[in-house]
Amino acid sequence: MDDQEQKEKNLTKQNRSYGKQERDSQKQKFNTKLSSIYQKIHSVTSSISAESIFDKYKDHAKKLLLCGRTGIGKSTFCKYVTYRWAKDEIWSKYELVVLISLRNLTNERYSADIEYTPIHLLKTEYLYGKDLSSETYELFDQQCDEGKILWILDGYDEFQANGPQNLKKTVELVTQYDYIVTCRLQNFPLMSDVKMEMIGFIDDDISRYVAQFFEQTDKTSEQPSKNTSFKHEDLVKFLRRRPMLWDVAHIPLLLELICNFWGNRDYQLPTDDFTITTLYTHLIQQLHERYLRVRKNSNKANNTSAKTSDAFVKILLQFHETLAFYAMSSNEMIITPDMFKKALEQNKLSLQYHLELLSFGILKAFDPRNVKSDDLAKQSHYFLHRSFQEFFAARYIVRQLDSSNSKQVIDFIKEYKYDQQLTPVLIFTSELCALEDQKQITTLYSIIDDTPRDLLGLQHTKLLIECFGGTFIHLKPQKKSNFFDSTIEWLQISIMDSHYTVIDHLKSSLKRQPRLLEEEKIQNTFISLLSIDNIKTLYETLRFISMLPFQQPSKLLVQKIQKTCSHESNDIKEAGITVLAHLVATANEKDSVRKLLLELLHNKEATIRQLAWDALGEIGKKVEWTERIVDELRQGLNEQEDYVRVAVCHALISLDAKTDCDEEILVGLSDTLTHKNEIVKIAACEALAYIGENAVDNLQAMKGLEKLLSDPNDDVRKSACEALGKIGERALSKKQIIKQLAIALNDPTDDVRQSACEALSKLGQDAVENKEAMAGLGRQLSDQNDHLRLSAQGALKKLGEKAASNEHIMCELIKALTHENDVVKIEACRAIAQLSKQVLWDTQAVAKLEDLLRNSKDEVIVAACHALHQIGERATSNEKVKSRLVDLLSHKSYQVRCGAHTALNAIVEKEATIELVMRRLTEMLSDPNIDFKKAALHALEKIGKNTELNENVMSGLAAALKDSNDEFKILVCRVVS
Repeated sequence: MDDQEQKEKNLTKQNRSYGKQERDSQKQKFNTKLSSIYQKIHSVTSSISAESIFDKYKDHAKKLLLCGRTGIGKSTFCKYVTYRWAKDEIWSKYELVVLISLRNLTNERYSADIEYTPIHLLKTEYLYGKDLSSETYELFDQQCDEGKILWILDGYDEFQANGPQNLKKTVELVTQYDYIVTCRLQNFPLMSDVKMEMIGFIDDDISRYVAQFFEQTDKTSEQPSKNTSFKHEDLVKFLRRRPMLWDVAHIPLLLELICNFWGNRDYQLPTDDFTITTLYTHLIQQLHERYLRVRKNSNKANNTSAKTSDAFVKILLQFHETLAFYAMSSNEMIITPDMFKKALEQNKLSLQYHLELLSFGILKAFDPRNVKSDDLAKQSHYFLHRSFQEFFAARYIVRQLDSSNSKQVIDFIKEYKYDQQLTPVLIFTSELCALEDQKQITTLYSIIDDTPRDLLGLQHTKLLIECFGGTFIHLKPQKKSNFFDSTIEWLQISIMDSHYTVIDHLKSSLKRQPRLLEEEKIQNTFISLLSIDNIKTLYETLRFISMLPFQQPSKLLVQKIQKTCSHESNDIKEAGITVLAHLVATANEKDSVRKLLLELLHNKEATIRQLAWDALGEIGKKVEWTERIVDELRQGLNEQEDYVRVAVCHALISLDAKTDCDEEILVGLSDTLTHKNEIVKIAACEALAYIGENAVDNLQAMKGLEKLLSDPNDDVRKSACEALGKIGERALSKKQIIKQLAIALNDPTDDVRQSACEALSKLGQDAVENKEAMAGLGRQLSDQNDHLRLSAQGALKKLGEKAASNEHIMCELIKALTHENDVVKIEACRAIAQLSKQVLWDTQAVAKLEDLLRNSKDEVIVAACHALHQIGERATSNEKVKSRLVDLLSHKSYQVRCGAHTALNAIVEKEATIELVMRRLTEMLSDPNIDFKKAALHALEKIGKNTELNENVMSGLAAALKDSNDEFKILVCRVVS
């Protein structure tokens, strides 16, 4: 679950608020690129856990639209939260959570002539069409109306585009109740209380995931690799150098495929021309080899030569290509049975090869339960990921360009070339031509460049850049010349006329094909624009350059940008410094750039000094650490301007000054802790936390951080906690730091207490031995804030078993069971359940849980049942608990009945208690509610496996055989047998 929890943490809403700006809006937008301090302060991204996504909407219907691009993890999230609900971990207010994968709602599974109701979806997807009693229908409708059923509809936009009309009406009925809907489009027209975006992995997650992937692979491997860390680092560097691959790596599914490919390869990869197409080509080759190995070991292939097997795989791949092209032609992600049959016929394959097609690993059947049935070809299919569909469609186009059927693909390209859905296919096609048959590059260019064209030509140029920006080297001279002329013309128009929409279009295209930026003609275009004596043109050129991923800026280009840093206009000067920092990490002019930046640190304009420090920080470890820079840092910490001093602190971190900070720098940082400006104090905390190894013995710094724990600003106190935790991790004497962090656990602000928890988690046994610290952690375990509880649980996990079983932790949790707030009680129950393996809970805890079994809120009762279930046998001595649990077996809430039944299974041992349970369950057999009766039967069936059912129970079962419900009578017979 670690990966999914990480994904869950990354489920974000963008809540942006901007403070007072010192510069005009264009300039601020440009400078935000590198002014990280302002970015941190004025732009907030909040992550939201599954438990709390509905917290904002306590008093009315809950309707959530969850967006995210293909493969980002929306479907996995839906399954994950449904699983957690089933385990009573979240959303206990709901009696039922119904997950519907909307791609399953097809004409093959539902009749087009029937008007379905929501409960029909439940019956078809989960009960295999079994009929339900009229009481169940009434109860279901009632619970929907009362908001006790949550619907999760996965893939709403695809369904609205392609779903059957009668089922669209059914789904529309569902959306009047509480729901979570997933789709790929953020602006999808669906009424919702809140819209959220699933962003997948952030940059740091990619590195963590790759490291974890190779560690786990080594653990399960018979021959663990000795170079796991190198594999991890090499892959991350490899991806970072290729913007398109780096972008793809943010999608969890594709990152897993990339890691698999990287770990399984036994050859050296090309470093210069490796593209996403190269990656997919290698992935398909690996699947090809795996398929042949499996087929060779199967009985079917025992008498098949390798040559025959390779020929058959070629046919399989061509089938995938044909199928993908048909789907792209219809703008569908769903492969209909008609498409499937047509592709089989075209490739001269019969239905007997259907299972072979699925075993290749790229194509998936909608209903895997019927994977062995004879009519599998009658159901719909889909590709593992849309990008595979695009890749195979491109392979089909390349194959057909040289065939007699070329008119089909030529007409297709001409008709749909400006459809953005097709652009990835054309990029794949161009790069496949470069890999397989470079002569076809010019053919493809001619087809795309031919009429019809868009009216202005911008869209056409944008398409050419994206399709041929990485393969233009293979074009014939005339075509290559036309390609560059068009690109350069639009670059000049966009910059000289300040067409921001055009700039944005060109920027996105050039980002997809960064290799084009290394071409001399393109760089010379920017050099020419930087030579124009016009402030507006200079500024727009610098702004444009700052947004592009230059890997190898020419010496002349860097020199031109350096020249702008001494321009008479401060706007140009500031823009030049920022761009210089952006480019210099990959340039060969680091020494001259460093010299220039060091001179600018003494400019009379504070903004220039700040940007020069930002630029030094951006260059970071690329700059050689010299005595001159150390001296500048000493002086910089005495800066009068607040934002310049902040930039100095950040540069100190970026310049990797851990081991080179002398006493004077530490004194400067300690003085900065007393600054009146909160932002400056936060920056000093961050710097001290980073160089903490040297700060441990600096008394002034330690006292300054301790004093900040009582600062009136929440963020300052939080930063002080973080710094103390990182410093204390390396300190020989930690007691004073722990004492201060224990005080911080009483802070009124959640974020500060969370930081204190995380800081304590790093301080080991010394923290466990501190009474106040352990008691403080115990209080956080039952807090209403999700993130705070998780931080406290994480701290206990890191501190070890002794921390979990600490008497102060136990005391605080028991106290929380009597809290006036029900949410605190629920969270205390959950914490007790989670710690039950390490803690022997006493009779006092069990007694308090027994009190909660009489609570008026169903959610509280369910939480108490779950805790008692985890405590298990230790609760057997409390007869009141067992008696109350038996009573709860007939509770009106299904969740409560389930919770009581589960808890009883864990604690029932004594004969007297079993008799009591059987008597109550027998009484339930005559209840008018069919669901109550079924629950009683299931419980009796479980008891009967280990204990002989008494005469009273058998009499009750005999009476139940006279029930009018046939399904119920079948269950009775099963229990009797």
